[in-house]
Amino acid sequence: MNDILQNVILKARMLLRVTRDIRNCYDRPREYKFCESGVCILNNQYCPCTRTDMFTCSNGKCLNPALVCDGQDDCGNNSDENICHTPGPTVPFNSDVRGLSVGFILAISIGVLFLVTLIIVFVIVYWVHRRQRLRNQSTSDVAMKQEDIAVHVSSSTWKMEVEPANNY
Repeated sequence: MNDILQNVILKARMLLRVTRDIRNCYDRPREYKFCESGVCILNNQYCPCTRTDMFTCSNGKCLNPALVCDGQDDCGNNSDENICHTPGPTVPFNSDVRGLSVGFILAISIGVLFLVTLIIVFVIVYWVHRRQRLRNQSTSDVAMKQEDIAVHVSSSTWKMEVEPANNY
């Protein structure tokens, strides 16, 4: 009987605490916040992990498991790195934080520069050939018009010569 009474009192206290915490979230929103799970906590605290596949830091922050033992303090208190049995990865002096080496970045940059240069050369060659083709086409049009004029003049000259021959 005593155990039942203690259990009821414990549940009542928990209910009062939850009620008080919820009331704090509504009454003092600058100091308290609701988590996804519905729990009301202080703004400077982390919400408890609701997903079982997440890593819980010692300060309560939830992390993706891929961030644990990666050599970076993702928890803010290094609790995601303190549990590691092997030292974190070392970053070589010639690479940036994401692990891309300077040589790789340089190779990509040179490749992009080469590609842009190739495109510019292609556009210039295309433009020159197009202008040359248009110039040749306009020259041939002028030549054809000159031939038409010459034929017309020669035929009219011929007619002139033929007409006087008919008048005699």
